[in-house]
Amino acid sequence: MPSLESQIKTAADNAQNRFGKDVITDRYEFRGDITLTVARHAVADVVRWLRDSAGFDMMVNLCSVDNMGESPRFEVNYTLAQAETGVNLSLKTKVDDGEEVPSVTEIFQSANWHEREVWDLMGIKFSGHPDLRRILMWEGYPYFPLRKDFPVQGVPTELPGVAFTEAAPTQGAPFATEQGRCPSACREPGPINSSPFSSPARRGPSHDPTPPHPARMYHQPAQRLPGRQPGRAGMEGPVI
Repeated sequence: MPSLESQIKTAADNAQNRFGKDVITDRYEFRGDITLTVARHAVADVVRWLRDSAGFDMMVNLCSVDNMGESPRFEVNYTLAQAETGVNLSLKTKVDDGEEVPSVTEIFQSANWHEREVWDLMGIKFSGHPDLRRILMWEGYPYFPLRKDFPVQGVPTELPGVAFTEAAPTQGAPFATEQGRCPSACREPGPINSSPFSSPARRGPSHDPTPPHPARMYHQPAQRLPGRQPGRAGMEGPVI
């Protein structure tokens, strides 16, 4: 039986022979994997042919990349697989801001939410999608948060809750950790007020109504090992 690498090459060769250079414009090989660059208008045609004629009966992934500063700026990436053999083949197509990519939801139903997520977070539309609504953010949200020009801490806005102008509040969150230089003991999940390294201003009132995280119920104070030096502010470093 041919190796997986040779099967991938055969599938890529067949696709290139079938569609030609006007549709499959580039081929990239790396460590046995192959990525074919497909003209935007022909994405659905290539995906359908790979399913019907080349045995790629699974869509493993559909995602996007923001190559800010390049033109076209974005690319949409597809990973198809043959369930029986495990052969994978990757496709990508380039798209500029305001352009649309043909939906492949009719070919692979698993692409439905993936395309919605790419639209929601990157702002790339898919023509022919049966229900292209936002999937994480709400309708009317004015930004695409995974674009590289979206600030990490959000953008100024008069709309409450649309984007943070400061770091998002995490007090009381189950996996909140306090930023800064301190031993891991003070960065355990739990309310930020419980950290011994928090300043009084940050700790707030002495009475914190937020119940401790369950993980803290079983936390034992760190013990000094022989020859172990105290940590910052006279605190012991954690025992590992």
